Amino acid sequence: MNTIKFLTLALAASVSAISAAQIYTQTNEAGQNRIAEIRTNFDGSLAKPQFFATGGAGTGAGLGVQYALNISRDGRFLYVVNAGSNDVSTFALGDSGPRFIGKTPSGGVRPVSVAVREDVVFVVNAGGEGNISGFRISPNGTLQPIPNSARPLSATGAAPGQISFNPEGDTLYVTEKNLNRITYYQVDGAGMASPPSWVPSAGTTPFGFDFGRRGKLIVSEAFGGAPGGSAVSSYLTDDDGTAFTVAASYPTHQTAACWVTVTRDGKYAYAGNAGGSDTITGYRVYSDGTLDLLARDGVSARVPKGFAVTDLNTDRDGHLFSLAPGKGGVFKFAVQGNGRLVPQSNVYGLPKTVTGLVVR
Repeated sequence: MNTIKFLTLALAASVSAISAAQIYTQTNEAGQNRIAEIRTNFDGSLAKPQFFATGGAGTGAGLGVQYALNISRDGRFLYVVNAGSNDVSTFALGDSGPRFIGKTPSGGVRPVSVAVREDVVFVVNAGGEGNISGFRISPNGTLQPIPNSARPLSATGAAPGQISFNPEGDTLYVTEKNLNRITYYQVDGAGMASPPSWVPSAGTTPFGFDFGRRGKLIVSEAFGGAPGGSAVSSYLTDDDGTAFTVAASYPTHQTAACWVTVTRDGKYAYAGNAGGSDTITGYRVYSDGTLDLLARDGVSARVPKGFAVTDLNTDRDGHLFSLAPGKGGVFKFAVQGNGRLVPQSNVYGLPKTVTGLVVR
């Protein structure tokens, strides 16, 4: 009996280590946008994508942003921007698959990125003069606009790259690619954002970002797509949201680092290099916020030539997932204790317009 019990526990631990992640992306197709759900098979491999209509329209091309879709903190709901129809779709998530439950106007033109707090969602709209707009999450997951919650970006022509809350949920950050700024807003308990404030980015074309432990803000910098010229910077933030540079433009030695993710334990950050490099660059993140390349040439992992590397995300079981829109694929890596990435699985069948990657 003890032997059987031991084997059962060992098997359960093994399955947990494999990961039961559910991966979501959106197709952003013109005319009819869809989400794709990719589940993890029992052996840890990635299953074939399953598609679900959002009820809105995409633009027919990549959005050039991070978090074009996002998941509620409790994992129950998925929010997807429809950049071609100026609205946001809501799906309920569960074992039987995503279920569409409604869509809401985005409060602006061309919504591109979505941020989620406990009961509040904010969307950044890239079209027109550009703005952010807030919503309250209803009990059934649908979005209710927060009256008078729209706020401008720091200036027109900003080309936002991402909107996200800090871990505490009291500050929103937006990267502005064209203006080389990191704009931030204080958000009160009612979900109302302050007027925008901003700090200059350490490097040019700040794009995607993620947070490490103790409020470390890790930002990728595409440097206008200069060959081999991209970088990653880290910042510490104070109580009012102001970001102070700690590590300025640590090079990737790769091209167009546009997306970034930090492991759940905060030890490692990874940047996806989309500009022909087809690589992922890893960094060790130290307690003081400084960074150190994991590989001298900046190559922690590669995907096949022409696949490109865009959105990245991690799960709680120590895996990194990369979107490869050049060939419509998703790649799965295991993150080793020293930060090394080991290829584990991949799956294809997505259109080249896919954008955004989140993991449940």
